[in-house]
Amino acid sequence: MDSQIDSAIEVVLNPILDFFKLIISFIFSSQTSTLIFGFFFMNLIGYLLMYVDKKTAKENEKITDEKKKQKRIPERTLFLVAFLFGSLGVLLGMYKFRHKTLHKSFTIGIPAIIVLQVIFCIYLLIKNLIS
Repeated sequence: MDSQIDSAIEVVLNPILDFFKLIISFIFSSQTSTLIFGFFFMNLIGYLLMYVDKKTAKENEKITDEKKKQKRIPERTLFLVAFLFGSLGVLLGMYKFRHKTLHKSFTIGIPAIIVLQVIFCIYLLIKNLIS
């Protein structure tokens, strides 16, 4: 009787353990480490760009002469960084510095990019786990 229970437990637990081994090996592979580093780097860039643009916008408010105003970071650059997996940093910077929060393109666009990126990452994870 005990051997039947043991074999039943093995039948249930072995696939679960194999699944966790696969996930752990995926997380600690060198390719994944590079992706994680790139993700953090792009989000840091996105966060810092929002800070710099907000600071520039505040400084430009004080200047009346248009020629003396500093150049701002174009919105397309902020969206490009967000699209290149810096979206979380852009979103955090947006609300931390209260910058671009009244722009519908940012309040809807950046979270939409995040959702698309999460779906893409889930797709890649499932694809790698299956193959």
